[in-house]
Amino acid sequence: GQNIFYDYEVHNNITRPIVSLILNKSYDNNLLLASNYINPVISKELKDNNINFIDTAGNCYISSDMIYIFINGNKLRKNIDELIRNHFNITDIKMIFSILINNKLINESQRNISSISKVPLGSVNNILKKLESQKFIIRSAAGNRLINKNDLLEKWCVNYSDKFKPKIFLGRFRGEISYKTTLGRWSGETASYLLKKNIKPEIDTIYIIPDNLEKFLFQNRLVRDPSGNIEIYDLSWINNDLDPKKHNTIHPLIIYADLLSIGNQRNLEAANLIYEEYIENKLI
Repeated sequence: GQNIFYDYEVHNNITRPIVSLILNKSYDNNLLLASNYINPVISKELKDNNINFIDTAGNCYISSDMIYIFINGNKLRKNIDELIRNHFNITDIKMIFSILINNKLINESQRNISSISKVPLGSVNNILKKLESQKFIIRSAAGNRLINKNDLLEKWCVNYSDKFKPKIFLGRFRGEISYKTTLGRWSGETASYLLKKNIKPEIDTIYIIPDNLEKFLFQNRLVRDPSGNIEIYDLSWINNDLDPKKHNTIHPLIIYADLLSIGNQRNLEAANLIYEEYIENKLI
């Protein structure tokens, strides 16, 4: 005869960046996650953090004073059409990044959107339609308007970390580097340290145009090492001028996404500080 009340969130699939985002939030009641599918690794992480969940494959963890249910290992029969419709591909991710940092871009010509976001002209209209179908864009006689910006940011962060970053990864290296370099833009823990002086980087993350990679490696005497302390990613996909006042850091949206993708508590706290100072007021 008793009721249990939950706050809830619904996600198509739960990945580690989503877990990081959830752990960074506060809820009035216990949280229940509903998802299309939660794989065994993520379900263990949710259970270890006492986050209740249920998915359409039948996996479930609900724990309270009155009930305990844990079902794990059921596999999902994927609906490919639904996955294509709801997920972002590489081109989507690049264009949505440009839209998030400049909301007015959705009312520019498609040719201008293509040029700024570095995506094929033929993809622009399809991406705008996808954002409209997912309730992120409202079209009217007065023009397009971006809505649900925080939800779009969260979805972008997850897709950026899971799909895009592996495609632009240039390698992991070992050595001592100078943060004063002008050949790249710092992100992740390094950018958080340079901007906020709040954490000492364990992994240094930098984005570099591939043509400058060899020069950067030579200047800093870096050697390739799969377990090294320096991660390098391709910068050539982004339009964002260097700002010496910000210590050559990359755009805050990427810093935020990179911090979330690591997922430990200190990086979640650092991500929250970046969000509050550099992102939150841009999404209003």
